[in-house]
Amino acid sequence: MEEKKIDQDKITPTEAPKESTEEVKEEVKKDFKGLQGSVRKFLRELLDIRNNTDQEATKEAILADIPFKGHTSWILICSIFIASIGLNANSTAVVIGAMLISPLMGPILGLGMSLALNDIDTLRRSLKNFAVMVVLSVLTAFLFFYFFPIKDESSELLARTAPDIRDVLIAFFGGLALVIARAKKGTIASVIFGVAIATALMPPLCTVGFGLAIGNYGYAGGAMYLFIINTIFIGLATFLIIKILRFPMMRYANSRKRRLTARIASIVAILIMVPASWTFYNVFKESLFRKQANQFVAETIAQYTFAGEGRYLENFTNIEYNDGKNPQIEVVCMGNEVVPANIIAGWNTLKNEDNSFGRLRNTEFHVIQGANNTEIDQLKYVNELYETQKNQLSSKEEQIAFLETELARLQKSLGKQIPFQDISKEAKANYENLQVLEYGNSVTTDFNKIDTLTVFSVRWKNNLGSAKIQAENQRLLEWLKIRLKDSTIQLRNAEE
Repeated sequence: MEEKKIDQDKITPTEAPKESTEEVKEEVKKDFKGLQGSVRKFLRELLDIRNNTDQEATKEAILADIPFKGHTSWILICSIFIASIGLNANSTAVVIGAMLISPLMGPILGLGMSLALNDIDTLRRSLKNFAVMVVLSVLTAFLFFYFFPIKDESSELLARTAPDIRDVLIAFFGGLALVIARAKKGTIASVIFGVAIATALMPPLCTVGFGLAIGNYGYAGGAMYLFIINTIFIGLATFLIIKILRFPMMRYANSRKRRLTARIASIVAILIMVPASWTFYNVFKESLFRKQANQFVAETIAQYTFAGEGRYLENFTNIEYNDGKNPQIEVVCMGNEVVPANIIAGWNTLKNEDNSFGRLRNTEFHVIQGANNTEIDQLKYVNELYETQKNQLSSKEEQIAFLETELARLQKSLGKQIPFQDISKEAKANYENLQVLEYGNSVTTDFNKIDTLTVFSVRWKNNLGSAKIQAENQRLLEWLKIRLKDSTIQLRNAEE
């Protein structure tokens, strides 16, 4: 009897924990499922927009904004004039005011909705009014900039000549916000105004008119490209939201016509989405390229220390993607000191071999430099020097002295500019045995100071003797010193 009792005592404690563990697991599973259900319910209530959507009112509101006639046309003309004035005056506030009263969104929303609903009649109306909108806007802006006497290329105008990845994202998410606001019972007017400002449809059209007025078709083409991007992605956002909200498709009594309409709408939607996706991809690649290019410049030439009077001009850096076919990076240095060729070669090697600059491998890299450089605006150069130094200049007297010193040095540099094309023609006319004439700057030092000398290299015809070459060299050197009014010019024989 005692042995039995002991056995039971041994079994009971070991079996009891197993049962309790299984019960705990079941409880945890129930709690977890309950938590999942609560989270799903919370997210559904937080993000679901179907329950508070007024489909009929949304369709009526979009259809009402499609036509351009009467009052709407005059509102568009006035808003384009206001935006053009704001862009010309470089006034962001005026441009924003013009966008608030602009009715440009109507036909674009109509395009997206008609494609989503297979509504061929609304698609036709939207396309017709979209064309009227574009032509009227561009014509109005063209007339303003053509007849207005001040045609400055303001930063507000230039900002609308080349799109980047941010413009694509702004257009897409702005379009989403606008359609969602339109679909809500009791339209949120503040959202509509905000989207009108953010997506910025009007400034690109004004810039198209500006480019046509001054004959710069590059500006016009870039601005029209930006406008088309905005249009496509706003329309795409409209299409997606209408589909998500499950608006009823347009029904036709004739089943054959219904199928044909559905196919046409699907084909048009695909034709819009394919270039939209391709545009997004290309703009994204360009953005990555520009990011690496700016990083490369910041880590190379911006970190270079000039020993003398050379200076890197950050605001003159020019980065051109050119659709990836012939990308270029151009930086500008000014002053009597030049960056040595071996340093520039090292930067090129870094650009081509460093994995962090993988997108720059086929990019041309140019360093425009030297006191003899005529490719940059000298006044802009002095202005940038002043802007970079003014925080260190405490008084007006120091500022004036600084500017006078820089102007004097710049005038001295300008005095040494070499009109090489003219010099080469005159040299060829005066020296019939001259075969090759080269020109460049040579940076020298006696370890007390650094100086930049103008050096010409020559190659004479092979049939000349050494005595004749020496005599011709002396004659040419004396002529160059007198012609260029510079006694420090040097002449060397070029290697074969």
